Amino acid sequence: MAPIGFLVVFFAWPVLAIIGRGFAAGGLDVVLGDPRTWQLAGFTVASAAASTVVAVLAGLPVAFLLSRVRLPGVGLARTLVLVPFVLPTVVVGLAFRALWPDGGVLPIVLANAFFNVAVVARTVAGLWARLDSRTTDAARALGASPWRAFRSVTLPALAPAVASAAAVVFLFCATSFGVVLILGGARYRTLETEIYLRTVDLLDLSGAAALSLIQFAAVVAALVLGGLARRRKEGARIGAGGARRPRGGEWWVVGAAGVVLALLVTPIVALLAESVSTEDGWSLAGYRALTGTGEKGALQVSGWDAALNSLKVAIDATLLAMVVGVLASVVLVALRRSPAKAARGLGETMDAVLMLPLGVSAVTVGFGYLVTLDALPGDLRTSPYLVPLAQALVIIPLVVRMVLPVLR
Repeated sequence: MAPIGFLVVFFAWPVLAIIGRGFAAGGLDVVLGDPRTWQLAGFTVASAAASTVVAVLAGLPVAFLLSRVRLPGVGLARTLVLVPFVLPTVVVGLAFRALWPDGGVLPIVLANAFFNVAVVARTVAGLWARLDSRTTDAARALGASPWRAFRSVTLPALAPAVASAAAVVFLFCATSFGVVLILGGARYRTLETEIYLRTVDLLDLSGAAALSLIQFAAVVAALVLGGLARRRKEGARIGAGGARRPRGGEWWVVGAAGVVLALLVTPIVALLAESVSTEDGWSLAGYRALTGTGEKGALQVSGWDAALNSLKVAIDATLLAMVVGVLASVVLVALRRSPAKAARGLGETMDAVLMLPLGVSAVTVGFGYLVTLDALPGDLRTSPYLVPLAQALVIIPLVVRMVLPVLR
């Protein structure tokens, strides 16, 4: 139960501590009775749901391309689809700001979907590549059209992976911070940006705690729905999959995947153009400035040093998340296959608990670290490993969601 112990120490304890402090100061009734609170909640859920639908629809053709197609350039597509996901949300927001200078709801929805297409594509492709293609071939031989064979045979078999990906994408979108802050501004706020505003600017800890509770309730509801959807169909035939050249109507799917990949590149190209554009024309001055520390040494490290630090943190966080995530996936499969009903119920509960870090405000977790981790030996609040620990919390659910459907 090492994964649960990790979550208890580095997630549950800090979050409960900061929420407890907020509730101790009062103000819960005021926040819950404010109509604006429920407007924020409604906009958060609606925009996250819309982004999830767009991400799933865009990700399925790409998943087919990555898992079932053998063509030149598929390897490049596999790398390209991950580029948006590894970009910071602030960078994604700036890229869409270059395309939509006025911001608004539509760019928020599209930016969050853009950021999460990789989650759908890679999660679904992992299972799709292992599906037994003979079932689809049999349906086609019996006269089913390509669309009917996909809808009746392939899609039900992919349901666990699609539901898993949709749940993760919804949680990411519901807690999106940088995208909403840049594209929404003061006009469109979500629970995540409001929690940040109340915590950092207004020092309203009780109000932030109440909003965190509402956010937590929405997260639990999404996890329950995702769990029910996954439970419906987990008996897909695994066997002779493999990639091959597209046939007939499959070329339309490949074309749709190409369009999605082209759209994923557009905001990045716009951002690159913006980086070399100045009032005096094209210039690399911004890139040359990365070697310095700003005017009069205003920055503590150069841009390149910051990039190197980011790489080190990413490696540490990835290694930790892989160890915990794979171990958790193995435990979940063992519990799922247990003949004891109590063990299977424990597995379902553990599966949902592992997803919680995706749906709790990063601001709440961060402040929780500051008020709790001094109790551990060595005071991790000043440790260079604190940031990898925090980032691993977000990566672990992704590892579980990608590995678990294949193991099952």
